[in-house]
Amino acid sequence: MYFVINKLERKAVAVCTFSITLVCSFVLVFVYRPKAEGDVVSLSSNIGILLAIFLITFSITAEWTFFYVYVTELYPTQVRVIGTSLVSLSAAITLSLASFIINGAINAGFSVMIVFSIFAVLSLVFTFCLP
Repeated sequence: MYFVINKLERKAVAVCTFSITLVCSFVLVFVYRPKAEGDVVSLSSNIGILLAIFLITFSITAEWTFFYVYVTELYPTQVRVIGTSLVSLSAAITLSLASFIINGAINAGFSVMIVFSIFAVLSLVFTFCLP
């Protein structure tokens, strides 16, 4: 991340990472299906799904790393603590509701990856709205 932080702007990295997340999650909407008992899934399909999930995880981790470096440099401590706590609170609420969201999506019959795609689109929209 040191190379990326010195060479690229904050907004460009955010757009890139959220775009990678959006593309991978959109592809997984059509590829990933929860395995039912007795289903046979090909090895290449599993590798593709694993690679897409790895790219999503890597890009989100890279964005968080980049985010925390810029937050400590740009904002005073009081503003930084309020912003970081709001982000942490929303993450904790989402994490506590994750099992309900996943089970609700599976019971409704649509792909869980639609939720990830929606969040990626919202992140991109919010990124373009920021200064």
